[in-house]
Amino acid sequence: RLDNPLLYNNRKFDIRCFVLVDHHLNVYFFKEGHLKASSELYNINEDNRFIHITNYSLQKKSDKFEAYEEGNEISYNDFKKFLIFRNISLDNFDKMIHKMKILVEISMKAVGKRLLKASPVLSFEIFGYDFIIDNDFQPWILEINNNPGLAISSHVIQKIIPRMLDDAFRLTIDTVFDTKYDSE
Repeated sequence: RLDNPLLYNNRKFDIRCFVLVDHHLNVYFFKEGHLKASSELYNINEDNRFIHITNYSLQKKSDKFEAYEEGNEISYNDFKKFLIFRNISLDNFDKMIHKMKILVEISMKAVGKRLLKASPVLSFEIFGYDFIIDNDFQPWILEINNNPGLAISSHVIQKIIPRMLDDAFRLTIDTVFDTKYDSE
């Protein structure tokens, strides 16, 4: 249990990051992610799952779902605006992302050999890493999803998912078939 989570407008959140791992165990951290916020204001003493569990599948069952933002999802840009409004240096955001990348690397090193055994040659996998952040901007891994939801649940996700998949295919499939493409 984390007693001092960083809050977004007095609500708990976690951050979803997408990570690509190829058959050589190269790890790619997608630069865009998003926050998944709770539907209820944070109160550590309340025993209410809509306060403490930020999972989209659970939150969409709340009567207050989308009361604050579409899909209870927040872009990195909106999170940065929130930090600026609160007079919090964006250096904290950059350091937090750096620490998240280190945690991803450590976790992949821990399971790398096992992934190679399970995955055939010329394979890749996209993982959804969920992090909770404490008041000191220290990220903590909540879970690692090997089948992260890619459904378009908000305008935030509508921008992220296609770009993430395009990048993943450029780093994997396009290299195998030596595909040429025009960058926009």
